[in-house]
Amino acid sequence: MSEVKLVQMSENPVGLMYLAARNCCSAGGPFGLIEQAEDKSSEDMWKLVGNVLKSGHESIAEHVYFTFVVEGMPRYTMAQVTRHRHCSFSIQSQRYVEIKEDLVNLKILYNATLEEDMGAVVCLKDILNKYFTDVDEDNFLILTGILMCYLQAIKAGKKAEDARMILPNCTKTNMVMSVNLRELIHIAELRLCNRAQADIQDMVQQMCDLVITQEPLFKNLLAKPCVKYGKCKEAHPCTEE
Repeated sequence: MSEVKLVQMSENPVGLMYLAARNCCSAGGPFGLIEQAEDKSSEDMWKLVGNVLKSGHESIAEHVYFTFVVEGMPRYTMAQVTRHRHCSFSIQSQRYVEIKEDLVNLKILYNATLEEDMGAVVCLKDILNKYFTDVDEDNFLILTGILMCYLQAIKAGKKAEDARMILPNCTKTNMVMSVNLRELIHIAELRLCNRAQADIQDMVQQMCDLVITQEPLFKNLLAKPCVKYGKCKEAHPCTEE
């Protein structure tokens, strides 16, 4: 599974949304509102902010930003999360980052594995787990073959950007992702659902948990619809399965 860390977030996120909400309905200037916000607790400001968000005026949540780093994310998860267009992504490149492994040693381990050498099996899986997710008894020989083909192509002079064509969707990558609160709420509603694929569900849950640790008032915002609204929004709920 992917590993997530929250590296940066907006300071005083509830205060930011309070300022934005009050500014929309205040005859005075926002400078005075800043001073008012400084004298209020997050819980007091949340009374207004929570009601504004609940009423559907979610633009105030766009002022609050988070930046996450994700390690060991499979490319199939990357393909899903990058569909969320209101985020900013920096993805580890398969063009500039080349897989480097001892091809000769890999061939020796592969052949020993075919002869049911359990020590070779363990070594081979350790190597594969550096580059791929979901390595198991059914696919580790296939993944070894793919890795050997990739390394052979590199050895023959192919550029990494061309050799990568053979790499599978379970190839690991790393990501820096920035997202505002409004979009994170939307992502949570879609990706925390039981029908979401396991890895992206786990990754988004880690993101939400990290944010909630920093600001517990966001707990009810960052939840799947069946918990948040008491009903599922999917055309075919998981309860039908």
